[in-house]
Amino acid sequence: MPAGSRHGTTHANVCGGGMEAQPTEAQATAAPRPGLVRSTEQPGLDSGTGGGNGTGGSVNCEPLRRIGSPWAPCNDGYTYKDAIHKRSHGTTVLDFLSHTYASSGSRDEWAARIAAGRVAIGGAVTGCNSLLRTGDTLAYARPPWREPSAPHFLDVLYEDEHMVAVSKPSGLQVMPAGPFFQRTALHILQQHYGGGGGGVPTPVHRLGRGTSGLLLC
Repeated sequence: MPAGSRHGTTHANVCGGGMEAQPTEAQATAAPRPGLVRSTEQPGLDSGTGGGNGTGGSVNCEPLRRIGSPWAPCNDGYTYKDAIHKRSHGTTVLDFLSHTYASSGSRDEWAARIAAGRVAIGGAVTGCNSLLRTGDTLAYARPPWREPSAPHFLDVLYEDEHMVAVSKPSGLQVMPAGPFFQRTALHILQQHYGGGGGGVPTPVHRLGRGTSGLLLC
């Protein structure tokens, strides 16, 4: 989900058995692809006032309310999609996935996922040796997985029709990346504000997962 106004929109262990490779953390993009990393990819702001002597003073801010609810044991899974371009025309499904996403599993692991019926071309389940054609849409349906432990709440400090300011606790990812898909600040905002009809507040900047501080949306 790109950084923007509050009117933006968005959207390891495996739950239920099976084997999944431990994903590596990658920087979230406009279309978050949690835990599936291309081989070529690399995986606080605290309010204060400055004194005349150069030292900073903290500002206490009582939250308006706390939002969020405990996480489910597993997320909802995710379907990754790739548009096949001319350079991949004629490549087998197994070759494409095991090469493009080598960081997310060995060749044998990708073969097992394909054999389990988790990979499709244009909505039809496919096999390891099926050939890709330019214009195909290749999809991998990853089953629900257990995300690492993370705080499940945000404290709302300020809110109006244009902006929401929240306090993010340490340990909470802001945007989907790596093994984190739903255990994020973005998901908490979506769940709390998504049914109001006024748009979902979207973070306009990032804070590191280990950083606590003010997050503007």
